[in-house]
Amino acid sequence: MKIARKISLDYLGDNHKDDYITFSGLSYKEAQILSKSETEQDADAFMELLKQKLMGGSIVDDETNAAVPITKENLEDLPVDVLTTAIERLVSTDSTLS
Repeated sequence: MKIARKISLDYLGDNHKDDYITFSGLSYKEAQILSKSETEQDADAFMELLKQKLMGGSIVDDETNAAVPITKENLEDLPVDVLTTAIERLVSTDSTLS
């Protein structure tokens, strides 16, 4: 079963009001993997899990001002704060974070 979690990236600023990233929801076991990632090996497993769960997205490149699709191939190129915020929102049960 897949349940999409569309996460707005509008917190990045006015240029990003329409940006988003969508993941399929995490199972309890998957959420545990993310919460316990501490080593480089864990970080690799963490990124693989994100790639598996990625359903799509779009973000404006501030240099070119063009919308760029978020794909499994370029997910690692996103700023770390975007990825960590997405994870916080993925595992959160607080509806104000979505």
